Amino acid sequence: MTLAEAEALRRTHLTHEARLRSVGALMCFFWVIYLLLGPLLAFLGFYAGAIDAPARPDDQLPAVVIGVVIVGLSLPLAALGAVGVRSGLRLRRIEAQHRTLYAVMLCLWLLSCSVASPLGLWGLFLLYSSAGDVVFSPVYQEARRLTPHMQPGTSLLAWLLIASLVLPVAAFFITLVMGG
Repeated sequence: MTLAEAEALRRTHLTHEARLRSVGALMCFFWVIYLLLGPLLAFLGFYAGAIDAPARPDDQLPAVVIGVVIVGLSLPLAALGAVGVRSGLRLRRIEAQHRTLYAVMLCLWLLSCSVASPLGLWGLFLLYSSAGDVVFSPVYQEARRLTPHMQPGTSLLAWLLIASLVLPVAAFFITLVMGG
């Protein structure tokens, strides 16, 4: 493949590549919430089981059991968040060999029933559309290798979506910390 052919192929599919990279960034943001909630719940479970139990000696066993259950549920949540963040980072780099992982994590995102669930559907569409097939093909990967000077920019829509997700979460945590 010549440099001119590689540039022409990249120019044709650069927008789709940028959209896939934006979905990867949104995946990182979505799954980092799970990654942070896991240890937080583990701490709360530890607190309920180990610290709060001696304060109530009459029903010590239920507090310990509740703590163990909460810790047991929080660890897979953190692991799922870690895998999700890793897959989002790999999608940002358009690593073609992990396409099935991206699809699984996008399906889990879709099944999360959150406000951002439609973005999982959008990501699946981008992943398995005909342009997605081209972007993940070995020919396109070779074109990417030959044209490192051509980088997709993040679209205004992607920045607005990221801001609409980040700002409410940041406001919630600031309100939580300020005690208001």
